[in-house]
Amino acid sequence: MAAAAEIQGSRQERKGFFRNQGVQTFVIAALADTGIPVAGTTFFTPKGGSIETTPTGRICTDVTYDWQSVPGLGIVTAQFVGVNAYA
Repeated sequence: MAAAAEIQGSRQERKGFFRNQGVQTFVIAALADTGIPVAGTTFFTPKGGSIETTPTGRICTDVTYDWQSVPGLGIVTAQFVGVNAYA
């Protein structure tokens, strides 16, 4: 098993009024590659490098695989959503 490689500069963040969103994109060679976010358990890692946590951290809600773009490699896109803290 190899580790998934995140595409440099692929982390996107969007902060809204009620919720925050994030996207990370990885390249994998096989479905057995490690390091791929898991929906419902993996939290977003912003550009600063600190992993977010509950209750307001962005958690992975969807993981999509694209095996058509690059022959022999898969592009994995992970979507993250979290709520804004109310003060």
